[in-house]
Amino acid sequence: MTEINAAERAVERDTPRLEPWFRVMLSAFAPMAAAFILPPAAIIPMFVITGVLMLTGLIMLIRHERKKKS
Repeated sequence: MTEINAAERAVERDTPRLEPWFRVMLSAFAPMAAAFILPPAAIIPMFVITGVLMLTGLIMLIRHERKKKS
């Protein structure tokens, strides 16, 4: 039974998946795209949201890489 679990874990590590930090970085483009459609008063808040999401994704990436190394 432990051999199956070990094999499953090995397969899980090798399967490509969308990392959580990458999802956050991708979601940052939605407010930026919306800024082009919304009225001019909404441009600055949309860019602020984009910046916060990009920064959050970058922090998540750094934490993920540090965790992977240790």
